Amino acid sequence: MKTGNTQLLYSLLLFLFCSNSLVAQLSTVDSLRNIISSNQTQQIKLRAYILLSGKLSGVSFNENIKVAEQGLVIASKLNDSLAYAELNRNIGIANYFNGNYEKAANLYYLAAGIYERKNVMQQLAYILNDIAKLYRKTRDLSRAGAIYERSLQLFLSLKDSSGMQMILNESGVVYEYQGNYKEALRRYRASFEIATRLKDEMGKSWSYNFIAGVYLLQNNYELAENYNLRSLAIR
Repeated sequence: MKTGNTQLLYSLLLFLFCSNSLVAQLSTVDSLRNIISSNQTQQIKLRAYILLSGKLSGVSFNENIKVAEQGLVIASKLNDSLAYAELNRNIGIANYFNGNYEKAANLYYLAAGIYERKNVMQQLAYILNDIAKLYRKTRDLSRAGAIYERSLQLFLSLKDSSGMQMILNESGVVYEYQGNYKEALRRYRASFEIATRLKDEMGKSWSYNFIAGVYLLQNNYELAENYNLRSLAIR
């Protein structure tokens, strides 16, 4: 490689490192707002918009939408399709919690299409979970189950144990709703095994909680109480 190209690559890597470090260090809501209103570069501001809208997604839905829409303006100017996808996903989450399921689904699918075209399979797997959860909420269980399965297969191919653990718990709820308690328990226990291997105590707690829910639906109150107490002990 030529010396000039080497220096350019080094400078670019240094810029990206400094940019990510700055935003990572100033990742509180107020600090992110300060970055957005500062004289930082558009790239750094865009990253701050993404992080801020993500932090607001489960707290202040309307503010999340406003912040993400402002970020979309920069993402469009910079032609940053992945940032555009992430911001639309955050707006979708806000609409989901606001009960605007059709709009949320449209935004999720928009983002998923970008992730798939860009071959960003991990992000695709996570947003498929969002889509499946939405269909589970609206009781479109057949569609929810199929999308959960696609997400699970992606996590398997990526060897993403945390993702697999999450999907096994999430998809188990679909089988609960369908009355297939045997499959629901199988998935929750498989998730528990992964959490144990990862030494993820909160993950184990969630699995215990899900397992208890199945036993409660089967009127097995003794086992339901037993697993709920195991969950409580961890928490």
